[in-house]
Amino acid sequence: MAEIGIIVGGEQPGRRAALARSAAVTADAFRAVGHTVRVVEAGDPRTVDGLRGVDVAFLGLADDYAEHGTLQGVLDALGIPYTGSGVTASVRSVHKPSAKERVAAAGVDVLAQVRGTELDGAGPDGARRAADRVGLPAIVKPEAEGCSAGISVARTHEELADTLARHRAVGRRVFVEPFVVGRSVTVGVLQDADGTCAALPVLEIDSGREFFDHDAKHALGVARRCPADVPAGAADRMARAAVTAHRALGCRGYSRSDFVLAPDGRAYWLEVNALPALLETASFATAAGAAGVAYGELMLRVLSTATHPSAYGPGPSSNAPSLEAAP
Repeated sequence: MAEIGIIVGGEQPGRRAALARSAAVTADAFRAVGHTVRVVEAGDPRTVDGLRGVDVAFLGLADDYAEHGTLQGVLDALGIPYTGSGVTASVRSVHKPSAKERVAAAGVDVLAQVRGTELDGAGPDGARRAADRVGLPAIVKPEAEGCSAGISVARTHEELADTLARHRAVGRRVFVEPFVVGRSVTVGVLQDADGTCAALPVLEIDSGREFFDHDAKHALGVARRCPADVPAGAADRMARAAVTAHRALGCRGYSRSDFVLAPDGRAYWLEVNALPALLETASFATAAGAAGVAYGELMLRVLSTATHPSAYGPGPSSNAPSLEAAP
């Protein structure tokens, strides 16, 4: 048996409380098969000390706490195996424009884009050129921020120029895509310890807003429907695309890809979350439940992926101790 360090944390007070509740359920699942558990708060000055001696770290975090790979780098330095994607996949995934290019090269449909490096110092003329390439309305997104922070829609050349100038003024690098009015859907990928990847059922998010922005992600009353009522062909395409993106970016254990499903039935891959929240009520666990995977079982399956190297090359879990349940 092993000692599991469950790392928790989140930027929103409500999310932190929900994560703590989910951590308690997760701890019960691990204890039920004979493991011991230690809960460690991320971002606390004592985080590293709290992890010393654990056999494996379970990343039960949300928001930006581990999306950029910093925590994973600390765990690598400490020699502690952990769940979820490693540093390289985290960095690849969080930088949305380059992630799109990598996933598009693997054959997945993505929206056209104009990257920030093409917009630097361009002023109104640059905004007009960007609009000429992606059309209007356009959506402006930060290149490497999570939780849909800083996203806005520009409907005119003037709005686009003002939006780009506002981001430049605070030193934020952004990119521009066409704004597609469609359905917000997401597909989770769950990877077994042997590297086999399976897509979870398609989940649709209805926030009642024009698009699923930062405020909507933290608002009450967001409806989640899973399995989503989408054509079978579209569901199959998104399932394949989510697995392709998971592999192309080198993700491990689990991930969640977001799509916009256009009125013409075409689905465009938007981004991947290499460390989606594992809250009982969050999209990933909801989709797993729709696939018949109970929450405690899901936590044990996620944990199992930290005990073996992935199918895409050895990771920090290669030398991890066996965490098999006692007979």
